[in-house]
Amino acid sequence: MSNANQKNDLMESISATGDEGDAGPQAIRPAAQSSPSTKRRRNYDGSKPLDYPGHEALAQYLAAPQRFRRFRSITALAIQFNVSRVTVYRWAQHLDVVRRAAWLSAHNRILGDFIACREWPAIIRAQVTAALAGDTRAAIFCQSRAWPEGIDFAAPSLEEAVEGEINVGTFLEEDETVIQSEQTGTANKNPDVQEDDDLEE
Repeated sequence: MSNANQKNDLMESISATGDEGDAGPQAIRPAAQSSPSTKRRRNYDGSKPLDYPGHEALAQYLAAPQRFRRFRSITALAIQFNVSRVTVYRWAQHLDVVRRAAWLSAHNRILGDFIACREWPAIIRAQVTAALAGDTRAAIFCQSRAWPEGIDFAAPSLEEAVEGEINVGTFLEEDETVIQSEQTGTANKNPDVQEDDDLEE
């Protein structure tokens, strides 16, 4: 075969390959993004997780106490997402990351307050027990809770004293009435006990 024939065959093969490629959709897809988008969400308040996992992980890292963090350091977080420390610090300047971290911090603080309120009686009992055992710090804490500085211990006026005495007297009378009614109900249920009491008298 001559060189001219070889050249013609080569040109025909190249042309055929090009025609087959144009026949079907051969659109070139862009490669996956190696870094997250820096566009900010509109009206984002931080209550929903961020789209990019690295941003969300950084926000949780910034908001969580040190002992509860998933990553021990910024370096560990950067290694997990295959980026440099400088990139992580740039993420920390992203407004959505800051808003997300602030929202998570507020959520953690509220949750901590609820836990403290729920366990407050047990905390006070433990402090009282420690104070009775001689713990000076616990005694100071109990003193601050029992006699807070904001309460005014000034002597009451004559009208307040009289009103207080009347209220106490009324309370004692009502309490005595309740006790008598309970005793009467018990005697009606147990007449034998009532008769024994009468015999003893």
